[in-house]
Amino acid sequence: MIMLSDKDTVNIKQILIYLYYYLLINKLIDMSINLPVLIAVAILVVILIVFLIVRNQKDKKKFEEEIIDTELPPEKDDKENL
Repeated sequence: MIMLSDKDTVNIKQILIYLYYYLLINKLIDMSINLPVLIAVAILVVILIVFLIVRNQKDKKKFEEEIIDTELPPEKDDKENL
């Protein structure tokens, strides 16, 4: 406790609690204001992840087809690829 004068006393714990709740309330207010922006960004991130997964699967399938085609032995009539 800090003594300012004979009658006034200030409790440090009360000041810290006041500051904590003041900052917490401001954070909650800021979060509610930015909530639509956060939701939009989250949706865009999910869409991007889904797009990348689908694209990767297509590329993987194409790559596997190319590997299979290159590993097949040449046909009997095709002497150029020997």
